[in-house]
Amino acid sequence: MTVFPSVHHPGDTTFSLVVARAQAQPVALALVAILTVSFVALMQGTPVLGLLVWATPLAYALAAAWALYELRRRPAEIVLRGGFATVRSVWEVARRPDPTTDKELLLFRVFPPARVDGELTVSIGHDVHTIRPHDWPKFGKLSEALQAASMTFASTSG
Repeated sequence: MTVFPSVHHPGDTTFSLVVARAQAQPVALALVAILTVSFVALMQGTPVLGLLVWATPLAYALAAAWALYELRRRPAEIVLRGGFATVRSVWEVARRPDPTTDKELLLFRVFPPARVDGELTVSIGHDVHTIRPHDWPKFGKLSEALQAASMTFASTSG
């Protein structure tokens, strides 16, 4: 089993700290927006208490939800075994750091990758992933490994 970490890989950081860090910027931006709108309304003589009571929790909830969505969507590592692979998100890696002990790890067939504008596009199972060089420190080795993995089934297909 070969693992290629991305620049978004959480490393040894605990799950709770990964979630807290992911939520910090979106929540801060949402609350700054609420406070800015409230300040402008207050300077114009408009009552803002009602706005703050319902808009602040709503903005917080939306920002926190967005951060959690991003953690589940952002790739942290690609795990290769033979002609099969999987892309694990930051959420998955933070919850279960070692892919060899992950009982929920599903590997899918790797199809031949294609280079488009310096990026690598590869199908792993039914999902198409765009792999950008600036997100993957070992981009060259990853590209070669994905190409080799896709060749595992080259002789059996059509």
